[in-house]
Order: sequence, then C-alpha cells, then structure tokens
Amino acid sequence: MQIHISDSESYRMLTVFGYFNIAYGWLCLWQLIYRHVIRDAIMAFAQECTCQLYPLSAG
Repeated sequence: MQIHISDSESYRMLTVFGYFNIAYGWLCLWQLIYRHVIRDAIMAFAQECTCQLYPLSAG
C-alpha cells in the first residue's frame, strides 16, 4: 500500500520541517552563546561585585 502525497503537501511538510530545523539550530546556537559568553560575563560581574563589596563588609 502506497500513500500518495501531492506536491503542495510534501512542499508544506518540507517547509515546516525546515522551519523546525532552523528554530532548533537557533536554539542550540543561543544555548551555546549563553553557556560560553553570557554565563562567563555574569560570573565575572558577580566576582567583581563581591570583590568590591567584600572590603566594605570586612572593614
């Protein structure tokens, strides 16, 4: 038994699949950027803040 898919249906399926692929790719990219760039920036900022605040609390 063979299921016949018209050209427009297959094109729509491919388009949807393509959009999912692009969205997934962007998600992975953002996750990568977040992990390496944003998290490091937040950690550096937090360290800087604690370094500036520590002498005040200690003194």
